[in-house]
Amino acid sequence: MDYEDLPVRVFVEAVTLRPLYLAFSEWWKGDPIPPHFGRHVTFHAVGEPGVFARSHALVAVMRATSLTLQFWDDPEGS
Repeated sequence: MDYEDLPVRVFVEAVTLRPLYLAFSEWWKGDPIPPHFGRHVTFHAVGEPGVFARSHALVAVMRATSLTLQFWDDPEGS
């Protein structure tokens, strides 16, 4: 596929959604705590060391912000 033919909107959506694959990766009790933000481990391993790192919180807020900005339908255009 030639990226020059790819509509900008499709590209921006792909770049926005791609990081969610890592955030939604599987984690099971007993597995090591991943070095990245993961929704599953954050929910199911409350109290485990390393789950609530500041960097994970920052990544979660940044992902929520990028998704909000990407898909917020603002009729005023602002």
